[in-house]
Amino acid sequence: MPSNILCDVVDAADRSNSPLGRDRFIVDSNVWIGLFGPRTIPGFSAPKSYWYVAEAIKAKSKLFHAAVTFAEIAHHVERTEYEIYNSINTPSLTKKQFRYQAAEHAKVSQLVGQLWSKVEKHSVCAPVTVDAQANTRAAIRCSGESLDAYDAYIIECMMANGIQAIISEDSDFASVVGIVLVTSNTEVIKVATQLGKLVKRGSTSRFL
Repeated sequence: MPSNILCDVVDAADRSNSPLGRDRFIVDSNVWIGLFGPRTIPGFSAPKSYWYVAEAIKAKSKLFHAAVTFAEIAHHVERTEYEIYNSINTPSLTKKQFRYQAAEHAKVSQLVGQLWSKVEKHSVCAPVTVDAQANTRAAIRCSGESLDAYDAYIIECMMANGIQAIISEDSDFASVVGIVLVTSNTEVIKVATQLGKLVKRGSTSRFL
C-alpha cells in the first residue's frame, strides 16, 4: 500500500457518506466480483464497499464499469476455477490443458456469464478508445503510479467520461492524483486520516 495517499479517500462504512441519486461512480472489478461472484470462503465477511454499491443501486446513483472490466472479471474467474481444479485433481493441468476440459470450460463460461449479466444490469460501460495514445498514457501511469495495466485503463475510462469517484478495495488507486476513492480498506483509511486526505460528503472535496 502506498505510504503517501495522493487522492481523496471516502470511508464507505460511514453512513454520512451514503450515496445519492446524483452521484456517479465507477466500480472496480474486485467489488463486482465480491458482490456478485460465488462465495467460496467459509465465514466470508463482505467489505463495506459491497454495501456501498448496493446502497448506490437503491439510491439510483449512476454506476459505471470500465471497458476492461469484462476481461478482468473473466480472467479472475478462470484463474480461480483453474486453481480450485488443480488443488483437488492430479496430475495438475496447465492453463491451456484446463481450458480444453469441456466440462470445466463450460463451468467457467457459465460463471462469467452469470456475474457479467449482473454487472450489466446495474451499471453502464464507461468506454475508452484503445489506441497508441491510450497505451502510452496507461504505460506512464503504470510507471509513475502504483497501478497494474487493468487499473491504469480504469483510470483512463474515468478520465474519458468525467467520472471522479471509484468504489474499490484496491489500495493502488490511492496513488492517483485527482480522484476520489470510496473504500473500506482499513489501511488506506488509516493513512488517509493521518495525512488529512479522508473526506466526507459536503466537505470542500470533489465528493459532494
